[in-house]
Amino acid sequence: MTNRTFKTGESREQLSLLPARVEDYVGADNPVRAIESFVGVLDLAKLGFRHADRKAASRRTIRPIC
Repeated sequence: MTNRTFKTGESREQLSLLPARVEDYVGADNPVRAIESFVGVLDLAKLGFRHADRKAASRRTIRPIC
């Protein structure tokens, strides 16, 4: 499989308007942290997930200018 990048969200350490950090939404003992850790180590390709093929109706990619 070719090396492709996924869309990623904002870094948990990135400062934002409200609250100051995304980490402030989730407590240290929140079960979502265990779920995130579990999903983060899954090999999605082995599980049958693959990148969707680009269709005409999908978002266009932005061509790099540098």
